Amino acid sequence: MLRSYRQVFGIRGLSLPLLASFAGSLPIGMLNLSVLLLVRLHGQSFSAAGAIVGALNLGSGAGLVVQGAWIDRRGQSGVLAAAGLTCAASLAALAAAVGQGGPAWLTVALAFAAGASVPATPTAVRALCSTLVGDQQLRLTAYAMLAMASTAAAVLGPLLVSVLLAAAGTAAVLVTAGIAAATGAAYALAPATRRHVPSSARAPRWRLQGLAAPGMRTLAGASAANGAVLGMLGVAVPALALSRHAPALAAGLFAVCAAGDLAGGVLYGGRSWPLPLRARLVAALLALAASCAVLGAVAGDVAAVAVGMAVFGAAEAVTAITLTALIQRAAPHGARTESYAVIISAALAGTAAGNLAGGALAGTAAGNLAGGALAGTAAGVRLAFMAAAGAAAAAATWTASRKGTLRPAPRGEEE
Repeated sequence: MLRSYRQVFGIRGLSLPLLASFAGSLPIGMLNLSVLLLVRLHGQSFSAAGAIVGALNLGSGAGLVVQGAWIDRRGQSGVLAAAGLTCAASLAALAAAVGQGGPAWLTVALAFAAGASVPATPTAVRALCSTLVGDQQLRLTAYAMLAMASTAAAVLGPLLVSVLLAAAGTAAVLVTAGIAAATGAAYALAPATRRHVPSSARAPRWRLQGLAAPGMRTLAGASAANGAVLGMLGVAVPALALSRHAPALAAGLFAVCAAGDLAGGVLYGGRSWPLPLRARLVAALLALAASCAVLGAVAGDVAAVAVGMAVFGAAEAVTAITLTALIQRAAPHGARTESYAVIISAALAGTAAGNLAGGALAGTAAGNLAGGALAGTAAGVRLAFMAAAGAAAAAATWTASRKGTLRPAPRGEEE
């Protein structure tokens, strides 16, 4: 199983972008939790925190599409280096605004700007893989490696946030800003990045092409619903931790989830599977729905929630890897980077909606906590988990009903 991973790392020019992309995933793993906890530590409500984190994710979605389109036209290096610097400046301003009690419109605007300028290294490196990795199975392995790198960042990110929050309230956001700038520059300087040939450089004008194909619309809908699941869990888990007066518990639960994600990614990406990719995506989404329902049922038991988070993480790994593999077929010609960005953007838009919904439910929980009703807190978190289960089930239904829009593998290629 490990042989295929060694083969991917042996592909000329790919190892450095893979490593830089891993480092570039750290800000993504840190941003939501660091900003949410920063807002809460400065006395604002869960509803306000959910709105600010939602703006962050909406900005990330919009920024990924714009960056993807620019990369397709202008290449990767300049776009990613500029994005890193802009992201760092926006995050520093956001930390200052929250710390000084700035107006809500300003913090929301700065959160949107920070999200929009997070360097799009995850989409850029997937476009590189699609051109540098010729073998279909090795390409799936490369996508699994990227998913595992994101998972590792998801483990390290929240843990780093917990350590930094113990030092100073704004430290986590400021360190995230520095990492965004540094990794954007590092990825931009990789030789394979600088050699990347824009796929639509001769296009007369920019226009959104990523949703032109029916298959891309199918994947975007599934990705948006999956993002809503992640968004609701992204607020429900910290709410559960804070209800027990243990903010570090949130990082621990996310780390357990990421460990399950990592294990699922290693197993899934390292071998062939009999089901077609389309059927695998539906099955993975149904597994997500089931795991969220279980989380809702055991929300009052932290140990049981930890087990459920590990199972959820494994199902999420299969979902993310399969979505990425299907984009390779569904993307319109000349808009591959943009297409990857559209799918991630749809996920982030869904995450923003999930943040808002989770914030409203957690706000109810926090209100109950203020009255000393721990059972009420668990009930609010339970509702968020159940809502996440509904979103995952909706994604599975949507994908199954539109499976005909997802092209089967070309003759001679494995699913």
